[in-house]
Amino acid sequence: MRGEELQVLSIEELQELEKTLESGLMQIVEKKAEKIMSQISVLQQKPVGVVGVITPWNFPLAMITRKVGPALASGCTVVIKPSELTPLTALAATELSIQAGIPPGAVNVVMGNAPEIGDTLVGSTKVRKITFTGSTAVGKKLMAGAASTVKRVSLELGGNAPCIVFDDADLDVAVKGALGSKFRNSGQTCVCSNRILVQEASSGVLGDGLYKGSEEINEIRVLWSTYFMDNHL
Repeated sequence: MRGEELQVLSIEELQELEKTLESGLMQIVEKKAEKIMSQISVLQQKPVGVVGVITPWNFPLAMITRKVGPALASGCTVVIKPSELTPLTALAATELSIQAGIPPGAVNVVMGNAPEIGDTLVGSTKVRKITFTGSTAVGKKLMAGAASTVKRVSLELGGNAPCIVFDDADLDVAVKGALGSKFRNSGQTCVCSNRILVQEASSGVLGDGLYKGSEEINEIRVLWSTYFMDNHL
């Protein structure tokens, strides 16, 4: 620094000073720890190995890319077990990954009997991590199976999310938010609001708003259904 008064320093200069002080403090702490404890802790980030990816049917592409992308970026290969209801999405994603330049064999897809494939993935010593999005019941089975080989496990399981509305809330915003959460993807997401908890004084107005909004959503659904049926889609 050049000795200016503090108030004339720029934001960038203050941020740089903060980084310098933090860096110096960390070096002091590290040296003290080494001197006092006679030990040095080192954290190394390395690929874990093959990752078993088990995805649901409700967002077949998003769930695959959300899991496969970080695994590949970390240097891991993946074996995808997609939902038996949406297998073509996984095959298309794998083909696109090859076209994008990802080496063949880095992204793999296995389809068939779900319990059998799941047991194989969790039981294999070559698979070092399981990532799963789906039901709580299946998640428990995968975690129990992965314990035998001490695999890393990431689980996104079914929820029972509440929507909580207090008397001082903007009820129009609350209705819009509750409907948007509950009916997103036709209600087929693990983070949909399954319970609405509302203070008694606001329950009538909120209930009327939810009823009206649900009716409007249903009318749109009927119109779309009729359109698709008329066009043989």
